[in-house]
Amino acid sequence: MKILKFGGTSVARPERLEKLAGIVGAARAKGPVVVVISALGGVTDQLIGALQSAACGEPPVGLARELRRRHLEDPSGRLEGAERKRLQAEIDPWLRELERLLDGVALLGEVPDGVRHRVLATGERLSVPRVVSWLRSHGLDAQGVDGTSLLRVRDDGAEPEVDVRRTRQQVLEALSGLYDGKILVVTGFLGADEKGRTVTLGRGASDLSATVLAAALDADGVEIWTDTDGVFTADPRYVAEAQPLRRLNYGETAALARYGAKVLHPRTLAPVARNRIPVSIRSTFQPALPGTVITEVEEPREASALAVSRVAVSRFELGSASGVGVSSRALAAVERLGVELFTARHSSCRLSLTLRADEADSLEWELKREMRDAPVSIHRLDDLSAVAVVPARMAAASLLGELPKALDRLGIPVDDLYLDSREDSQVAVAVIEAKHADRATLFLHEALVRASAARNAA
Repeated sequence: MKILKFGGTSVARPERLEKLAGIVGAARAKGPVVVVISALGGVTDQLIGALQSAACGEPPVGLARELRRRHLEDPSGRLEGAERKRLQAEIDPWLRELERLLDGVALLGEVPDGVRHRVLATGERLSVPRVVSWLRSHGLDAQGVDGTSLLRVRDDGAEPEVDVRRTRQQVLEALSGLYDGKILVVTGFLGADEKGRTVTLGRGASDLSATVLAAALDADGVEIWTDTDGVFTADPRYVAEAQPLRRLNYGETAALARYGAKVLHPRTLAPVARNRIPVSIRSTFQPALPGTVITEVEEPREASALAVSRVAVSRFELGSASGVGVSSRALAAVERLGVELFTARHSSCRLSLTLRADEADSLEWELKREMRDAPVSIHRLDDLSAVAVVPARMAAASLLGELPKALDRLGIPVDDLYLDSREDSQVAVAVIEAKHADRATLFLHEALVRASAARNAA
């Protein structure tokens, strides 16, 4: 069995659904498949904006009508007649619920968690019936399945967490009576808590849905179909010479993801890594290309720098002249929020924390709340970038020594330098001013990654 996951760009337009149908049909001809689907590209952002507007007393006018138009769009005429009526009958109840929920938010003036989850789930709940109809129009026997009937979630922390054991039991029970040779099309991004309430799973969640299902079903592999030909040696937006990496292990992939690479979120890899299930990242637009295969087994490589990645970071400097224990209280706030720190450097009265910039607002609010009754100064520094070099068959400590030398040749000062060492990966990281990030990424790719590849080729 294969799990095929398609992202928002892969389902956004009718011509892309044609590609999707061809990919699914080819996979089904070789064996059983389960398909996991994201919301159409841009829809989740629309829903987030709608919640924000509604909380200010202004529910968006015409949103349901616009979403209905997009999900019924069919210039080719494939979905005429009964199939189009069936599709509209499936999406209209979700659109009516969306309007009711947004009207309720406008009256209340705030967004309860349960309402937020249900509103954001609308994108996937509209997308799946559309994909099912498209597959049926190609003669493929497809059936939609809501992710809340499969994934069981603990929603008692900062970020919902899939209960793998209960999910496996639920998947086996729920799908035993449904499969019967059909192509099951599952809403990504969604699960249910112990009371059956809809819970959205956060960043990278449709990919997580796919890998959790793969683990529960003991699948032979997961294919993530997206808009790029796999994982690259650097972000092609900044480095034109970046090349696709044809094979990675789980640790290397997680390391690249932590530092901004457009690849699977680290938590997405955990279910497949545990079960040694290979993952392929492929291009929906160019399905003949090989993409990147992520496995436990690493092909022998010569000592080299594998890839360079970068991510915007922020730093918080906390201090107390009164001897208040800064570290314990601040780290308690970090744990409560569930954010991931890149560094935490502390002494008795001072603490420095570095993390992704997109998580800094949440942490600042939590730190101020934690320290509201203590004489602690909190200083936030933005406009920083962490540039990371991932090694292959090379001690990351060796790269750590190369980074400041290389950046010094460009006249780029290093704000911080550290080794990010995890159980399954090591990364050499330099923190620099964000204004230098483009030059640094380009230069490090040339000086370390391409130079390593050239040496190994020779």
